[in-house]
Amino acid sequence: MLGLILYLTILITAAGAGYMAARTYENRVIHLEDLILVLKILRSEMEYRNDPVPELMERIARRMTGKAGDFLNAVCSFLKGDDRYDFYDSWKEAVNKIYGESALAESDRSILSRAGIELGKTDMSNQLALFAHLFDRLEEQKKEADEERRIKSRICRTLGISLGVLAVIVLL
Repeated sequence: MLGLILYLTILITAAGAGYMAARTYENRVIHLEDLILVLKILRSEMEYRNDPVPELMERIARRMTGKAGDFLNAVCSFLKGDDRYDFYDSWKEAVNKIYGESALAESDRSILSRAGIELGKTDMSNQLALFAHLFDRLEEQKKEADEERRIKSRICRTLGISLGVLAVIVLL
């Protein structure tokens, strides 16, 4: 009886580890979807209001949850907290702080960082072009992440279960 409990524990632990490894790929897709949503809201707010970008970001961040809202909050806090940060430095620092240890790939973070270079510095037509380009790039990344999630998360889950079964067989 004790052996059966041990074998079940090993099997469940290995399967859980496989599912946890697969979660990273799922989180990347979720983070990209949240980013696209919050940036679309920012674009709409910029298009229909004449408020400064930091004020818009602060207003949007109060309504958002998750990492995308945390990102906008971080940009605003860097802008308010230290005079040595201009908008781009604050934006880039927030990308590193919020998404540095996240599931986002380096290419995702690079695209997001570069968006802060021109944001809020040109007229509305150029801002709309910037957002269009940014959304195209982020959508490409999301498609890539979704494909990677579909393939690699299945592999991780299967591998976890297989290793659990193998460990049980070896112990028998």
